Amino acid sequence: MQIPSYSFGFGDRFSLHGNAFISAIQEMEIEDKNIFPVWNKSHTEFHRTGDSPQQMKDTIEHFCVSANWQGKFAQDADHVTLENIDEYVNTCDYFTIDVSGFIRKLAHYDEMDTFIKSNQKYIGRLEVPGMKDSFQVFENVITSYAGMYLLAAKKAGELYQYILEKRKGKPFITEISMDEVNYSHSPLELFFILNALAFYKVDFQLISPKFIGRFNKNIEYVGKVEQFEAELDMYMLIMKFAIQEFGLNKSLKLSLHTGSDKFSIFPIIKKMLKKHNSGIHIKTSGIGWLTSLSVIGKKGKTELDLIKSFYQDAYHNFSDIITHFDKVTDINKNNLPEIDQVMHWNGEDFEEALTISASNKKYNPTFRQFMSCAYGVVDKNSEVYKKVVNENIEEINEQIKTELVASYLKPLFS
Repeated sequence: MQIPSYSFGFGDRFSLHGNAFISAIQEMEIEDKNIFPVWNKSHTEFHRTGDSPQQMKDTIEHFCVSANWQGKFAQDADHVTLENIDEYVNTCDYFTIDVSGFIRKLAHYDEMDTFIKSNQKYIGRLEVPGMKDSFQVFENVITSYAGMYLLAAKKAGELYQYILEKRKGKPFITEISMDEVNYSHSPLELFFILNALAFYKVDFQLISPKFIGRFNKNIEYVGKVEQFEAELDMYMLIMKFAIQEFGLNKSLKLSLHTGSDKFSIFPIIKKMLKKHNSGIHIKTSGIGWLTSLSVIGKKGKTELDLIKSFYQDAYHNFSDIITHFDKVTDINKNNLPEIDQVMHWNGEDFEEALTISASNKKYNPTFRQFMSCAYGVVDKNSEVYKKVVNENIEEINEQIKTELVASYLKPLFS
């Protein structure tokens, strides 16, 4: 199962907005731009929303039928590990294997020794086609990268083989995730990470390294866009070189996680896709949830009280809310509005604090990040929430579709 060059991940936390996502894809098809849609949902998100992989699959298929859309799509079990894979292996057909937890843990000495010896040819000046400068590689550099990434690559291989066996010939897409760390990967690190994955014969089509800068939940990219551009340029050259050097899957491409609202780097990504004639996968989430909060908060007192109660519950459970998101948020509780303050807000106040527009003086990026992570508080009122959303679904979905097309898909792929 080969993933096309251009693909886009839609995180639909409550499985309510598939029509909006498909409508966005259909609008791009009118321009003859075929974007492969992937519904992505992590193990944490499944358990916090009470959804199941089969329910999600049934919902996606229902949306495809209702939209009269017959295109292909994939369902991504995002950030899976050997401990939770059995919940997803029969339903999903895209697996983001997360091995970040094994980085900086040592593989067996004999395997480390074999890997280091097999890479002696790279000691000295490593020339990468298309790159102006070369890398100076020492044996201790290779030893260091083996110590950092070889066990992670081995664990990726073990999980890949487990999925292959359990799928019994049914095709699937494999992505390797190493982005849940506190530091960015240098281009040379990426080269040896790909080398380590080839060493264990992992057949994967996507990899998500840790890009330079901060990719926080549902706010703009934090960092120097010039540095991101330089790094992305080198990453893509490294990928091309590694495909030839290690015999990797020819469709191999980068996957960029937490892509929601990173508008400042979309033109750079588009530029690099054209320069290198390459593909990319962009993962997003939270767009449907945050848009729904903005819309229903202005519908009346009952609806506004409902979303205020979500904030109140989340604020009281602050530590639990952000536990799983420390790598993708910068949230200082002191920068969140007090509960009493929010209780006096009207719908417009809530919307303005939540908006992504930095020109709006009431915009609060900490509040937006926090609410993006706070979806789990809906659990005890999920039926009420879904009822209110469905009563306003046309307005919400139209807003989602318009934003996706105008702010994401066209700037990236048009």
